[in-house]
Amino acid sequence: MFPLLSPPAGCAVCGLPSPVVLHVYPVNHNKLRATGQLNVALVGCSRCGIVYAHPRPTEAELAAYYSRPDGWDGRITEDESEALRRVERLRRKHTADLDRLRAVTGLPEPSPGLPLRALDVGCGVGGWLSALRAGGWDTYGIEPGSRAAAIAAREHTLLDGIPADSSFDLVILHHTLEHLRDPAATIRELAAALKPGGIIWISVPNLETLGTHRDLDYMSSDKHVFTFTTESIRSLLALAGIELVASSMDSSWPVQQPGWKRLIGVGVLRDGPLPLPDAPLEPALAAFADYASGCAEPQPRPRPSTLRRLARRLIR
Repeated sequence: MFPLLSPPAGCAVCGLPSPVVLHVYPVNHNKLRATGQLNVALVGCSRCGIVYAHPRPTEAELAAYYSRPDGWDGRITEDESEALRRVERLRRKHTADLDRLRAVTGLPEPSPGLPLRALDVGCGVGGWLSALRAGGWDTYGIEPGSRAAAIAAREHTLLDGIPADSSFDLVILHHTLEHLRDPAATIRELAAALKPGGIIWISVPNLETLGTHRDLDYMSSDKHVFTFTTESIRSLLALAGIELVASSMDSSWPVQQPGWKRLIGVGVLRDGPLPLPDAPLEPALAAFADYASGCAEPQPRPRPSTLRRLARRLIR
């Protein structure tokens, strides 16, 4: 492995000292920092199972990337007709996602006597919100990119921050949580925004299937700060009083696609604290072992024997 510039301190989510270094690799093209090559570690926590890049970018670096013209927002076209076609494509896609959400949660349909409110954090141009609005939902979004926000604001109410008013029936984090420096803080804020029994939909990079899709660059990059397993999502939600009730890794999930690079988790806000799972880092250790076993060269990839010894020591 490559040497680290600095050792990781406590876990970025639960604060447990000395998270485990799973893999270290050089990043030569970094859109967030002005520096050249940077050695990045993927570290995992044996208490909550979270896996993230160390060092993490600062809030200022992330904010600058998602708002500047050559960053994420710069991908949004200024052509109005193309922007509207993009919204429609996403609306159709997320209409199918909404059907899956109903199937695993029994989510009710809005009606004149039952208005429902949805909040999408990192809503982009509003594709998810458009699917919900077509079904009668009151739709709200948060989007840092000015171009994307301007498109979403044509149909939906855009907010500057997450309100702590317990007024939302559903919150969405689609292609968002992995980009945050402090996802635990955002989940806590969203728990305060949800009604009791409210639902959260999360879609994030799927570390569990790394051995199949083999796209380590997608799991962790200059922009993907966190990567996830079902157990780490369970922990992240539990710390905010939200119970994970369904995952796209479940055999009962409405559609199955082996090697999915995206992991979907669905949670429900409960009343009171929830326990963390046993051995939450085990799926991440197994994923890296599977990934390393298929590599032609043992370095700089993690060696399976090392990870298996580490897994046995942590899981015992």
